[in-house]
Amino acid sequence: MTITSVVARGAAALFAGANDDDGAFLGDSTSAPAAGNADGASPIRLYGLKTLPSNVPEPARLQIAADDDPSFAIFTLPSESPNGTFTLAEQSVAFENLVTGTVEQALGSLNGFAQQPSVPTEQNIMLFGHQQALDRDRNRAWRTLILPSLTVAPLGNNMETGAETPFSYSFSLNKYTRLPWGATLTDGLHGATRAGAFQINAEHPVHIKRYTGNNSVATFNLDFTPIDVSHTIVFVDNVQATVNSVSTVNKTFTLASAPGSSAKVVVVYGFDATELGA
Repeated sequence: MTITSVVARGAAALFAGANDDDGAFLGDSTSAPAAGNADGASPIRLYGLKTLPSNVPEPARLQIAADDDPSFAIFTLPSESPNGTFTLAEQSVAFENLVTGTVEQALGSLNGFAQQPSVPTEQNIMLFGHQQALDRDRNRAWRTLILPSLTVAPLGNNMETGAETPFSYSFSLNKYTRLPWGATLTDGLHGATRAGAFQINAEHPVHIKRYTGNNSVATFNLDFTPIDVSHTIVFVDNVQATVNSVSTVNKTFTLASAPGSSAKVVVVYGFDATELGA
């Protein structure tokens, strides 16, 4: 079913991960998963999303007038990238380590990590979130918003008696030329060669995961139950590959042939929304 219009609400789930130098999704670390590891690398789920503002700056407008008559207006791109602050009710240590380059240290039975490092790592981060939606015929639908390239800085939280104190994160959105699965934006397919966000409207929420080929493994494990083959799209080294089958019992997909040694494998698939707890 093709969904061309949706009414969306709330925020059902938010996920984050790192990108490689080519803009392809890496997962929950800055290194690609081991070759032949069928579990691959998953994004980090960020719980308790409260707000994720778009904060898209308005374009500059130049009104052209002649002979005391406004003739036309010229819109130019804003000088700033979309930016803002998003808030989470629950802190993710793994996420903060990822965006700052810090490492969680085991102190016996305790764990700790450095905050506000003097030279933080500005890691290229991807966020994607799901909203429940309805299409024009009031059928259940999902809106998945992908922000492929962000710079994020943790701002911490306040200590305040008798009040909820969410964790805040400053972000700046970067324009990208490749989608997280490696496909290049083109005028022919997308009407643009650079963009800031990518939206998927579907009957189901969409998840993303990364693997590395070893010229042997052709079946890979998923985080959620896939819908079917038509809702499971796989790219191997930025080229769409043939998916032979998916298993809703084992939560796997199988390719027609094993990806080559060190091949970059990214899957984008629709899954059963009940597994989000939404």
